[in-house]
Amino acid sequence: MPFMKKLFRSKKSKRHGFSGTRNFFAENFITNCSQPCRYAEEGCEYLRLKGDNMQPHESQCMFRPIVCLIPNCGEEVPYKSLLSHLTYNHKICGSDLLPASITFHADQPITNNRKWLPFAIQAFGNVFYVMMEVIRPHFWVWVWLQTTKIEDSYESLFITQIMIKNVEKKLRLMWEGPVQSLRTSEKVVMRDGLCFVAHEVFLQHFNSGGYFTFCVDIKKSSRTTVMDLNANVVDERTSAMNTPTHASLTTRSRINSDHSLYDSGILREQERIMEDDENIPNNNLEELADHPNTDSFVSKLSN
Repeated sequence: MPFMKKLFRSKKSKRHGFSGTRNFFAENFITNCSQPCRYAEEGCEYLRLKGDNMQPHESQCMFRPIVCLIPNCGEEVPYKSLLSHLTYNHKICGSDLLPASITFHADQPITNNRKWLPFAIQAFGNVFYVMMEVIRPHFWVWVWLQTTKIEDSYESLFITQIMIKNVEKKLRLMWEGPVQSLRTSEKVVMRDGLCFVAHEVFLQHFNSGGYFTFCVDIKKSSRTTVMDLNANVVDERTSAMNTPTHASLTTRSRINSDHSLYDSGILREQERIMEDDENIPNNNLEELADHPNTDSFVSKLSN
């Protein structure tokens, strides 16, 4: 409910926006009259009034227990314990560096459908799982996000680049698109086609001694705000009043020519964001694809 969310944000900040004082009313109200989600310790910040039915939320809570990603395991583990479960029980590999070079072991001819162990990447305070599966005749590679904070599920958008390259044959295949939520099933990922997909006839050219080496990068991009969208809107009813005067045009010209005005503030930040966008694809990803690490992590077949 919006009222509870507003009070909760007030409690988190502990200071009133105008006077800088603590909002004791909000803090006391939340403490005495609200109930948290049962998965609060896993990271959920959802609150409702005491006595309200929490079942609709808790049944769909992002931080509820999750079934292990390994098909033959099927164990339901606490949300925050998934990475440790996969690491200690299934010996998956992982990295905290981006871009990452990931090698999938496929020494035998692929005649049946198969699935590899996930590869974990810890970045941006979250955990990403790089998945690879063969459902003949196609290879599928995608990235799942296990977010540790609820803000990343709606305020930010993670973009991934997945590349495989054969320098000798001058072949390169790259896909760029959104990272998928860990709650999105692999069937939905494949159905929507929002992942790296390649036919086995083409991908055989990238098989090097029974190994497929992919280079994966992940970026975080803030979504456009309402203020940014409204900045370019022209209201025809007030177009005469909004038409720039000679003085405002002169000011704009001075701003465009005087780069010292960009040293701080929003304009410089917007310029930085634009520069970041222009850098895609990342040269580091190309470098890694041209000279993959000999000690790159190897993901074996899933049991």
